[in-house]
Amino acid sequence: MKNSWFIVLMLFCAEVGAQSYAMDTLLWNGPADKRINIVMLGDGYQESELNKFVDDARLFSIALFKSSPYKEYESYFNIIAIRVPSIESGASHPGTATDVSEPAHPVSTVNNFFGSTFDAYNIHRLLVVGKSSAVYTVVANQFPSYDQIIMLVNSPYYGGSGGAIATSSLHSSANEIAIHELGHSFARLKDEYYAGDVYSAEAINMTQETNATLVRWKNWMNFQGVGIYQHCCGGNSSKWYRPHQNCRMKALNQNFCPICIEGTIERIHDLVPPIDDYVPTNTATINFTEAQQFSLGLVKPLPNTLDVKWELNGNLFASKVDTILVHEEEWKEGNNTLVATVIDTTAMLRSERHSLLHFYTVLWTINKTSTATQNVSSQKYEIEVYPNPVQSQMNVRLNSEIDEVVDIHLYRTLGGNAVYGAKGHSNETITFQTASLTPGVYWLEMVLPNKATIVKKVIKE
Repeated sequence: MKNSWFIVLMLFCAEVGAQSYAMDTLLWNGPADKRINIVMLGDGYQESELNKFVDDARLFSIALFKSSPYKEYESYFNIIAIRVPSIESGASHPGTATDVSEPAHPVSTVNNFFGSTFDAYNIHRLLVVGKSSAVYTVVANQFPSYDQIIMLVNSPYYGGSGGAIATSSLHSSANEIAIHELGHSFARLKDEYYAGDVYSAEAINMTQETNATLVRWKNWMNFQGVGIYQHCCGGNSSKWYRPHQNCRMKALNQNFCPICIEGTIERIHDLVPPIDDYVPTNTATINFTEAQQFSLGLVKPLPNTLDVKWELNGNLFASKVDTILVHEEEWKEGNNTLVATVIDTTAMLRSERHSLLHFYTVLWTINKTSTATQNVSSQKYEIEVYPNPVQSQMNVRLNSEIDEVVDIHLYRTLGGNAVYGAKGHSNETITFQTASLTPGVYWLEMVLPNKATIVKKVIKE
């Protein structure tokens, strides 16, 4: 997928990125606009050490995809390494940290390309990139379709940081550090040790909620050690809670807890839909005297947990298959709609929001007349309904490859009177005020211009 804001950085930093650098493809699973693209950079590697950088990056890639949930969703990723040499090896260490007795390791000022340094914000192990503008400019010029940047710093001392650029040293625990930091940068996870008041906030794996029926990980309570555990120590730590005692976001050499696994998978689906392509497309012509093949090109997890359902004219036609054949007698005279829906049913997801935010549809419209051949009209949709469960308001969005007018209705009972109704355009968000609705199950109906209908279940709390 492609970031859209790097152009501004290029305007300010064009002089840094004028040079071209060699790139190595460490993992390639599909087109850059249909995959999550991780770009790996190295700092403090001299020209003669760049082969070592690529080896270090490859070792990280291997370690990452041995770890759940990345190993199950490896097919969603590409990894590129960019060889950027530094004048000197290593990272700077000013010896100014206040959380240890300095010098914790030898004080040094290193002329590295991206300005990596220990002792950031007076924390010795906080290893950060000092020249982030140089990072963004290099990546924008070399591989603009990036989604995540990882910086490997050529230093043997323990250090790393999250933020937009996941950073790790080459300490013996380097891969563990980098995967932990990627949890921050990519999956938006919090530390499950108490990192300080400034880092405390409601998040996927951090909360002040102590009610087991309300906490955001309520669906996981008492599963594989999931609970509500109080943080310690210092500051306002006693007000904050984590979901697990032995998560990778708390300590190295642990697995991600179920909550962090779920959050990471949701982030993957936020960036990449599971439908790569489909046939036939709008340019195709079908012959009704022959059996017609319809097919989805899917990005499959391992094991494959994608559930596919096919409906022809509102009736279930097939399920759990990527390809179907429709015979002449199965079409009706006039307009026909064939809908394929895809959702990930992995047991690593229990969030109610998943089936509403990550629900993918391809719709074909076929008009059968006395003519033996007809053109096919096809369209791919992604439906978002959030938050779910609904409280004071509900946001609805139909993402489409073209702009279409959509009729949207909310029903308490399908076939009854609509509670709400509105017209909107695809690719825009429509907000319904739902505070006055009685709690319970509702049905959201979207009617497309060709009268094809998509229905989703909504829960009102």
